[in-house]
Amino acid sequence: MEVDHVSNGVTESSSNGFLNGSKHVTEPDECEADMEVESAQSKRQLCGGSQAAIERMIHFGRELQSMSEHLRRECGKNSTNKKMLKDAFSLLAYSDPWSSPVGFQLDAIQREPVCSTLNSAILETHNLPKQPPLAQAVGQAAQCLSIMARTGTGSCAFASVDDYLH
Repeated sequence: MEVDHVSNGVTESSSNGFLNGSKHVTEPDECEADMEVESAQSKRQLCGGSQAAIERMIHFGRELQSMSEHLRRECGKNSTNKKMLKDAFSLLAYSDPWSSPVGFQLDAIQREPVCSTLNSAILETHNLPKQPPLAQAVGQAAQCLSIMARTGTGSCAFASVDDYLH
């Protein structure tokens, strides 16, 4: 997979002096070192700092790479899939994925369509309708209210599908 080099934001040194396969030998002066400690403490920790969770995430990344290679062999190269995979790996690579260049993907607005598509795919593999029945009913109710509003039925002004959902 072709990936551009982007720093992952990790500023601590490792036990052997290597981070991400590159040796980093920089000596920050005292002022810079104090600032790094303060900013590192204010950042969220990846997986809550849990070593087991981090190891599971690394295992997931390896499975993701394996699946990518399998799809490439079966379906050929696909630039859309390649970009999505690159973005997913970018999130896994950063110590603070929320402030990474692709951190926007962690916002609920970005996650919801992915979750909806995944849910539809899961339902379809179990020979069920792509949309859950509740989602269909909510969509139908919203459509009915929309039609009622266009035809001038005044009572629809007092109805709201969202009121029943929350």
